[in-house]
Amino acid sequence: MPTLGDLITRAEKQKAEAIAERDSLKPSLSDYKAREGRLTDAELTRAAALVQQKAHLDGRIDGLVEQIRTLRAEEAADREVERLAQQSFPTSAGEARSKEQSTMTTSSVRVTESRTYRREQIEELRSRGTGYSFLTDLYRAQILGDPTASERLARHGEEVRVEQPGMYERAVNTGGVGAFVPPQYLAELWAEFARAGRPVADLCNRSIPLPAEGMTVAVPRVTTASTTAVQASENASVSNTDLDETTLSVPVVTIAGYTDVSRQAIERGALVEAMLFADLAADYNAKLDAQIINGSGTSGQHLGLLGVSGINSITYTDASPTIPEAWPKLADAVGRVISTRFTGPTAIVMRPNAWAWFMSATDST
Repeated sequence: MPTLGDLITRAEKQKAEAIAERDSLKPSLSDYKAREGRLTDAELTRAAALVQQKAHLDGRIDGLVEQIRTLRAEEAADREVERLAQQSFPTSAGEARSKEQSTMTTSSVRVTESRTYRREQIEELRSRGTGYSFLTDLYRAQILGDPTASERLARHGEEVRVEQPGMYERAVNTGGVGAFVPPQYLAELWAEFARAGRPVADLCNRSIPLPAEGMTVAVPRVTTASTTAVQASENASVSNTDLDETTLSVPVVTIAGYTDVSRQAIERGALVEAMLFADLAADYNAKLDAQIINGSGTSGQHLGLLGVSGINSITYTDASPTIPEAWPKLADAVGRVISTRFTGPTAIVMRPNAWAWFMSATDST
């Protein structure tokens, strides 16, 4: 589990990155402001996107500053508690002994509390029918108004805030529901339904957090690059090409689902919450991966990799395919990536049965 120091370091790094990104926008914004009234439609669109991006970064920086302040206050409070725990309060006899000894040994006690929701509680519910769990507490707090369940959910929310600050920050920005983030043990206790995972989505994920507000993310893409050239002679003209870019607007896509649960299942079931949350998460992962591969880009879908215009396409069709025939096609695909992007591909993705087919091949020896 990360310490408060780790969380502060992470937040400081994120703040520095956000400030640097915001500062990088200032030259373009100053230029657009200086030419206000003489901007083209494309430049007006770009200027509006930059203003929105700067406003988002300002809000993120303010949020990180407040988060760092809170974490530092908690760190100072922890140091004070530790200092008090290590203090020694000797008796009169101890004072007398201290006069005869040049050193005094003191001891301290550190108490570490366990998580509010633990997998052991599932076992207790299943074996004894007593105790509590995350899902039963949600039901008791929201339907029955149980203050004890509400207190446990609030404590769990505080644990999420400390241990997963990114998730908590997202939850706060969408209604303050950090307490309702399911605990991590939910996917570890039962045999799940067989589904494909999300390997392609994980390959595409660069761990860039989704902005806290807005339904569209603007990503600038360079379309006209700057150039250099050999200078023909002293004082000859130098190559000059103005860099140009186009804003790529990426919509925020929602993949969601729910399942109806009876009151009896919540009150009397032992593994209900484990099955519900883990099964929904597994199906979400499979649907997300399918979207990343082949989403249409319309009707609320992601634009999948196969739907991007201008991608390379190599076809191999054979009624009796062989590895020696298929292998040059893969090499051709790699070569096209290198010739267009001037760097090698980061991954080759294929269906498991195709990979097994490649792995099963042997030569004549």
